[in-house]
Amino acid sequence: MVAEEVRDPEKNIKKGYISGMATLALLALGVMILTGGITDWRTLSNLDYPLPEAIAVVLGKGSSLTKVFASIGLFGLIASFHGTILAGSRQVFAMARSGYLPAPLAKINHRFKTPHWSIIAGGFISFAALFTGTTSQVIVLSVLGAVVMYIVSMISLFAIRVKQPHLSRPFRSPFYPIFPAVALLLSLVCLLAIIYYNLLLSLIFCAGLALWLIVFVISGKHKLPLKDELLMQGGQAA
Repeated sequence: MVAEEVRDPEKNIKKGYISGMATLALLALGVMILTGGITDWRTLSNLDYPLPEAIAVVLGKGSSLTKVFASIGLFGLIASFHGTILAGSRQVFAMARSGYLPAPLAKINHRFKTPHWSIIAGGFISFAALFTGTTSQVIVLSVLGAVVMYIVSMISLFAIRVKQPHLSRPFRSPFYPIFPAVALLLSLVCLLAIIYYNLLLSLIFCAGLALWLIVFVISGKHKLPLKDELLMQGGQAA
């Protein structure tokens, strides 16, 4: 999302993305194993705050250390929100620049060189989402969107490799086509699991997705020819 704002993106995007995913996987496994081993996992599975609750089981809810760890977790949550704001605003900016959203959302702030209107628009959407459901429901909807994006990305990777085999690819998917195929399969399994356990939210998500697809088709954007610049961007992503 931020390739245009990074120095030496061919090197640093790859380094940052892979190291970030590795860190996420390591910490997620650590949380799952250690937190589940502290107490009965069923007492934590239905909570929105399993980590503070697990710490409270060990140290006690009145312990000052419990409050310290909970505060550290809040800082981590804020950092996560910042990451969401960064990625979401750049996605809105890119779509507006390509003509899929209103043009003002593609404007850049002259002083800070950031897409300020895209950031503001994403903030309003986030506020609306928080006021229309609980935190857990918002998280499920966001995860649904992420998993669908993963699926579309993997399918697009295979399609671009076939249709545009000679594009410049500074970063190539390792062990192609095995790794992308495994990623696609795991994403499909995750999607089916989310739909099975959150049927109503999944129907709401699908209805919203279908509505935007109808608007997209009616607007005729899918009939516009791709520019060479966009083709190059697609090749770099593949």
